Amino acid sequence: MVTAERNGYNSATLGCPFIYADGFMGTDDLRVDLPQGYILKEAYIAEAIAAADVLITLTHFKGHPEGVIGGAIKNLGIGAQSKTR
Repeated sequence: MVTAERNGYNSATLGCPFIYADGFMGTDDLRVDLPQGYILKEAYIAEAIAAADVLITLTHFKGHPEGVIGGAIKNLGIGAQSKTR
């Protein structure tokens, strides 16, 4: 939270609410079953992301055209996970 604030990510500079997806303490999550998972059978996703109707991912272009898609998938795969598990 301190790092986000230092880098200008707050409601005043963004002009919209800045939401910590996994809550103030980083422990608000939702268990999601992965019935088709080969190794992982469940995941814990940040509660605000799991409850969102829409999620816009902004990923900068780097390298090759497929890099944008790969970067977005990586950002969501790692960033949407809860840190409690």
